[in-house]
Amino acid sequence: MLQTYDAVTLLLRAVDSVASTEADGSLVIDREALADAIRSRAYSGLTGTIRFDANGDRSGESPEELGLKLYRVVAGRFQSLP
Repeated sequence: MLQTYDAVTLLLRAVDSVASTEADGSLVIDREALADAIRSRAYSGLTGTIRFDANGDRSGESPEELGLKLYRVVAGRFQSLP
């Protein structure tokens, strides 16, 4: 769920940065400008710092940089693994 929150937040911030309103009130979001906005910055999210490479893949070497977190269930509760 954290990854979903980060993805939606990141997308909405990027849309907000590139969207424009036409004279007739219609909203215009240039697809290429949106992709550039997403790929050109680092975002601080709940799963860590989010960056993308030129192909649009999340970049990073470690599980933390890739937004991965492992859990185990103990006595019916989730425990984060180091």
